Amino acid sequence: MNRAAALFEKLSDADVDWILNTALEEQVMKGDAVIRAGQPVTALYVVLKGILAVFSPAMASERLAVIGPGGVVGDMSLLEDRTPTENVVAQETSTVLSLPFTELQAKFQKDPHFAARLYRGMAKSLSQKLRRTNSRLSVQAQGDAPAGGEESPAHRRVAAAVVELEGLIHAANDAALRNHEVVPEEMQAALTGRFNDFYPLLEEAAGDAGSEPEEVREKIGLHVQKQLLPYILLTRSAERLYGKPRGYPGDFMTLEMFYQDVPRGTSRIGPALDRCFLRSPFGAALRARRTSMAERIAALASESTSAEPLRVTALAAGPAQELFDAFAAVGDPQRIHATLVDFDPQALAFASERREKAGLRDRVDMVGINPVYLALGRATLDVEPQDVIYALGLADYFDDGMFVKLLDLVHGLLKPGGRVVLGSFHTGNPSKAFMDHVLEWRLAHRGEEDANRLFGASRFEAPASAIRYAGDGMVMFAECEK
Repeated sequence: MNRAAALFEKLSDADVDWILNTALEEQVMKGDAVIRAGQPVTALYVVLKGILAVFSPAMASERLAVIGPGGVVGDMSLLEDRTPTENVVAQETSTVLSLPFTELQAKFQKDPHFAARLYRGMAKSLSQKLRRTNSRLSVQAQGDAPAGGEESPAHRRVAAAVVELEGLIHAANDAALRNHEVVPEEMQAALTGRFNDFYPLLEEAAGDAGSEPEEVREKIGLHVQKQLLPYILLTRSAERLYGKPRGYPGDFMTLEMFYQDVPRGTSRIGPALDRCFLRSPFGAALRARRTSMAERIAALASESTSAEPLRVTALAAGPAQELFDAFAAVGDPQRIHATLVDFDPQALAFASERREKAGLRDRVDMVGINPVYLALGRATLDVEPQDVIYALGLADYFDDGMFVKLLDLVHGLLKPGGRVVLGSFHTGNPSKAFMDHVLEWRLAHRGEEDANRLFGASRFEAPASAIRYAGDGMVMFAECEK
């Protein structure tokens, strides 16, 4: 859950409407500061598009944090009424939602219940951040000997497995020294297999369903992150997931790396480790998700008896490779007309280049709108009634309330008989703990009961009409017809 979701999840629909009607949408040019160290902060900012970065005045060239869409800044100043100690600067031309403190304070006076709900959201957001920081400091204080007598049996099992994994990494590196700087195939297979064995072990110890208290699970996860991070930073795919250069993990270029499935990295061991993550359960799931959605779109287009093309909209489209795959599978481009919606201009530019190469300029439209704005009713999507509206991973970043709003939006855009298809990581993901704790790629995993409950709570007023799976059940596609 991103910070905006945690901050606003306790608010009512009326609260959100007030915020949207009161806040101002501002454009921040590349290099301009949203917040300056030592100067009063006058508003709460939510990033809608683009990237902000946090810098310390003492280390002006080193980024302390990257804040992408959904990120929040200014909340600490609202709580403490103190000037900030860091600068927050736009890394590219960005759009933020600015909510003036004067308006907030006046609202607090008139509506103390609103104040209580917003402060509760702030408390939860900051508590999550503080808990992770405390756990990280605790792990750092222990040095390199985490398996002491006070640690739980689960912690000791995971620590021992990490030691074995590190030993195999070093052995693979040594083998590469004797093999023209390339890890031998048999050693590569052993390394990939060992990582894939490690994910369910960590899931059992530090996953949501684990028997250990939350603070212990967090501590186990942070220990693994500390030990494996030096190796992750040698890879290209996992390093990008962890570093989040676009402000969130699953950006269009990260997805494209997993789609291409070409190992890259630094040093002789980097590409070998990159291959381990590309062939991980979550890597395989991303590729299977793309393939499954492409097959579904192609099948619907081929089965249609209408003289009109199948009208398809992709929300948070990213690289949209699944859609171009569907065009190729159908053969006749006139069978599909697509609209790609994304808040990231770089993602749209990437997909637009792919569109030009495929000769699909008149078959694929590009729309630069934040899907969150669409769900909240702050923006509209001007398209003809659609046959299919889908999102591969957008719902993974939404809490239940926003999920229902998304479904309500889609319902209004579909023609009678049209269908929504929402992909999400399934609760049975054996690598969720690794994604959460090590890569800091925290997604809202959902199961069948969750999908049926949320579809029923939306304007569809019915459980999912079909549920399909991809990636050995790691990805779930929930469909519903209007």
